[in-house]
Amino acid sequence: MSETLEIGVNEGERQRNRLNALGVVNDLHPRLDELRDQGDVHAQSFSALMGQPEPPSLTMNSGSRYAVLGFESGDAAFRQHDVFSSSGYQATTSVWGPNILAMDSPEHRRYRSLAQPAFASRTMEDWEKRWLSPILDELIARIRSERSVELYMAYCARFPAHTIASSFGIDGSDVEEVHDMLLRMLDQTDPEGAGRAAVRIKEILGGVIEQRRAEPRDDIISLLAASELVEEDGSRHTLSDPEILGFAGLMLTAGSGTTYRTLGVLLLALLQRSALWDRLVEDRSLVPQVVEEAIRWDPPLTMFSRLTTRDTELAGVEIPGGSVVDVVVTAANHDPRRWDDPHAFDPFRPLIPHLSFASGPHFCIGNQLARMELRVALERLLDAFPGMRLDPDAPEPYITGLLFRMPTALPVLLDG
Repeated sequence: MSETLEIGVNEGERQRNRLNALGVVNDLHPRLDELRDQGDVHAQSFSALMGQPEPPSLTMNSGSRYAVLGFESGDAAFRQHDVFSSSGYQATTSVWGPNILAMDSPEHRRYRSLAQPAFASRTMEDWEKRWLSPILDELIARIRSERSVELYMAYCARFPAHTIASSFGIDGSDVEEVHDMLLRMLDQTDPEGAGRAAVRIKEILGGVIEQRRAEPRDDIISLLAASELVEEDGSRHTLSDPEILGFAGLMLTAGSGTTYRTLGVLLLALLQRSALWDRLVEDRSLVPQVVEEAIRWDPPLTMFSRLTTRDTELAGVEIPGGSVVDVVVTAANHDPRRWDDPHAFDPFRPLIPHLSFASGPHFCIGNQLARMELRVALERLLDAFPGMRLDPDAPEPYITGLLFRMPTALPVLLDG
């Protein structure tokens, strides 16, 4: 078996990544197809339907649980935000304070509008030049002289947290510490360690907020610190430290883990289809549609939950008020009523909207950033290592996870 290089990775970090899948299920779709054939909505949680223990949840559960598996039903739940509320995510406020994940309109709309300009498509070129390209260049330089590398932890896992943290104005050694603390904070097997990690991240972010109030710069914390929130009665106030922390903490958490897992899934899908990799080497114009298919095909978060505000009905199923509804986006994205041969990884299929970024008012604010990061990270690898292949002497990697999808590893030969 060949030796592979793991840049800046320790076994604790690798184990946390695997445990954070929150359920070891490799192929979700045989069971989901069987269930969807019986109906779009089922009176159990997603975990229970999959025969898995119920993991720790970010959502409050004051009543029954339901799972939504069809595209149209899932899209309808996301869009009927007055009935299917995000307020069930209030548990996140104990970690970060007020944040848009746990808000409903009109509060959600007012807060989201403050950060939206920083994530608009027209700003992505600036993100790429200032914060993404430097870390990708560094990571590629580290591995360039090696023959074999475990690319998932040495490359995929390294850059998203750096990109987001740098955009907040976190610099120097603190960026690396934030990356490590994020992994620790998401570790469901060590609640005390996760709590300490959250406290440390808030300390680092709090220091940046204090500095930017005194000396603004061209970064997102400075943007938020200078922003004014317009209340319903027309009054205005600048954001408090807890409000800024709520924005920053949520964006940091959501924007790091999801992107690197998706890149791992994307690269594994391509390297298992070497002819497709070679086609991208010759034609970079295909990269955006390959990225979009990966996001649809195996999204990093398999579901989002909502809390019903009243008795309602969805796809012919009565759902009591106070129920937690798991919208299983990975099932919705494989609905054969919407996609032909949905389980195939086919970047040349007609491009139609999926639910990996949700839909409706809570459509992911960072969707353009995620797409740009995935595109650029893939293009840099195609440029640097056009002959890259999976290492035939390493254990065969595969994608797994119940709630968070990720490859087990990505052992590659850089020169083929």
